[in-house]
Amino acid sequence: DPELLKIMYEGGCRGIAYGIESGSQTILDNAKKEITVEQAKNAIKWTKEVGIKVFTSFIFGLPGETKETIEETIRFVKETLPHSAQFNVAVPYPGTEFYEYAKQRNLFIGNPSWESFYQHKAVIRTEEISPEDLERARRRAYRALYFNPRWIAQNVKWVLTHPEDFKLGVKYYSKALKNYIVYKMEHAH
Repeated sequence: DPELLKIMYEGGCRGIAYGIESGSQTILDNAKKEITVEQAKNAIKWTKEVGIKVFTSFIFGLPGETKETIEETIRFVKETLPHSAQFNVAVPYPGTEFYEYAKQRNLFIGNPSWESFYQHKAVIRTEEISPEDLERARRRAYRALYFNPRWIAQNVKWVLTHPEDFKLGVKYYSKALKNYIVYKMEHAH
């Protein structure tokens, strides 16, 4: 609601984190998010328009994930250009519905220990996607956003008009650049 966002900005809100999870309606429905892709796009657009910084998070590997739904998410991110995004691989924590889903479909890779249950390394595959492809999708999504010339221009403009964010901007971009360089070095032939 744009009016509520204006009130929030006037009240001092300067950043909102949206757990969007996917740019695919199929995945949002499977994850029982009860939002539409269009609602998510509007939320990002309206939040940016009132001057509030947008932080987002996405998850690859939720039930029903395919190469096409991954592409939908990457296109969503490139279109909406949130100020910041975190991309994770789905983790079916014990005791959750998702854990039972993965267990029933034999999607676990080996017998993962608790140390394996973090969101940067796949502990499952999907019916169509390997764990390596999930991790590749995660890295590709980071590059699609943080090395997008439109994203860079948007954030340079933001930092120039919001000097308090300069230090934070340098930190985020430096981390993204470092991750990219490390990835390239690890995968050089």
